[in-house]
Amino acid sequence: MRNILILFLLIFLFFSCGESLNYKYNEQHQVINCSETNNLLINEALYSFESDLLAYHIARNIDEEQHYLYMAYASFAYPAAMNEIDFNSMLSNHTKEVILALRNEDDLWLVKSGQRELNYKSDLMTCLIDGINDEKLQSNLRSLISIDGMNSKLMADPYRVRIMRAMDNKEFAMFLALELFYQHTINLGE
Repeated sequence: MRNILILFLLIFLFFSCGESLNYKYNEQHQVINCSETNNLLINEALYSFESDLLAYHIARNIDEEQHYLYMAYASFAYPAAMNEIDFNSMLSNHTKEVILALRNEDDLWLVKSGQRELNYKSDLMTCLIDGINDEKLQSNLRSLISIDGMNSKLMADPYRVRIMRAMDNKEFAMFLALELFYQHTINLGE
């Protein structure tokens, strides 16, 4: 009996020592709802990204009238798509924790040469593209994905032109967060 108790105690300690994400935004409205997805984590990733994006934007702009999320998106999308941003300088400690949790979403990432890359054919990415309120953008994304030709540099101009839609279309916002931010930060610190 004593051995069984010790075994249960060891199992409990083993599983309780695993790192779990401290959800900071779980009380916020859950704007992403895709089947076969950890929606709580994905919404956390979106809110954490937007928080870091706004903080990064404010730190770089002295004009207080520019301190709005839509301005942060506007100044971020094109340079991020062109990989001209120091992504590491944007990361809050909470976002670093979110990244660790996102690494465990196996369907979301492809591993090539030991590095994670966004899996555009994952259930989540398909759901996000389906939720984008722009048929031309949806069509362009689907076409590029179908021929394995997705590249953020190809989409830099279409993102720049449509970036304000991310304010009202959170599926588009989350797609951008994954493609333009998390894809560039997922391998940091490994």
